[in-house]
Amino acid sequence: MKFNFHRFSIDWDSLLDSDFSAQERSKAVAELSIASRIVRDALPEVVFPELLKNSLDIALQASFQFGNSYVLYQRVIPYVFSRDIFCHAPSEALVDAICSLDLTSREMPPHRRTEVDYIAWKAGRRESLPTPFSCGVWGCTPRLFDFDRSSSYSLTHTLFYSTDFGGCPIQANVQAEWLEILMSRYYYEQDLDLFFECLLAFLCIEGTDFEPAVACGIKLLTETGFLASEEPFATRYHTLLVVDMAACRVAQRRGRNCLANPFLNQATDLDASSLIELWPVCLGFRTINFRGYLDSVRRYESKFGAHDGLAEQLIARVSFLRFLAERRQLFCEARKQTSESLLAFEIEAEAELSTMLAQIRP
Repeated sequence: MKFNFHRFSIDWDSLLDSDFSAQERSKAVAELSIASRIVRDALPEVVFPELLKNSLDIALQASFQFGNSYVLYQRVIPYVFSRDIFCHAPSEALVDAICSLDLTSREMPPHRRTEVDYIAWKAGRRESLPTPFSCGVWGCTPRLFDFDRSSSYSLTHTLFYSTDFGGCPIQANVQAEWLEILMSRYYYEQDLDLFFECLLAFLCIEGTDFEPAVACGIKLLTETGFLASEEPFATRYHTLLVVDMAACRVAQRRGRNCLANPFLNQATDLDASSLIELWPVCLGFRTINFRGYLDSVRRYESKFGAHDGLAEQLIARVSFLRFLAERRQLFCEARKQTSESLLAFEIEAEAELSTMLAQIRP
């Protein structure tokens, strides 16, 4: 099997010769090391010894003086992802020090805290993979059309660290629905980095139908011409890494020896329409008009079936409408006005909501 990843060692010098700061270079080295481990999961015969050695040398030479305790963990990532190949005493000592002292900020975001626990597990200092923190994006009821890049990043990386980047998939049906919507969104926005991060996260969940997303990824790469781009490697290495990590997990999930990176098969007969059509339907959820909102839900379910996450979003929406109704009623009383029409919208919405919830949650 030949993946794009084989070119990364060739372009290693161009990455090191880039204008990256020391911290940016440390981050890139850590990401290359993670990707190399996932490629080796799919292709055990591929070891990348020079890549691993270079990444370890660079990580250990990095300065401690970044003013960011998280960067300490970036120093040990190249080693913990290659401990299955060789042991390095100075790196083991550094892992011991970092894990025993817990050198992290108490204000670290939940997905970063999950990453720290994941590194400890990868280094053999923790018995089990971490579970997602409910206090983060994982435990919220999101308005996905309002998700910013940071929220999407938090969701995807929580799944990466909780599943060993898909090596130990988990059940997460609601989050799978979110990721389908986000993949459709980032396809339309032509955001390759986030599309393939969402696809890789989707592959971290058990039982997901990933083939439409693979077809969508092929279509996106073809339309943007990304793989044939002449841009410097250093400016696009991260997206290339994520594409190839997803390719490895797709090959493993398909359960057969694929002869090529699935994202290089531009003549695929896979159907991407079910995913591509999802985001325009979900945009209807932006409306403040409750009847229009319910219509979008019906269109969504007619195309994609019942989704548990919709019931949560409906409940959140009606809570907001109830709040508006109460505020309007108080406003009317304060001005001594009696206008039944002012609350007619909310009364009608309540009735329609009851019908919809009965259909979604019998």
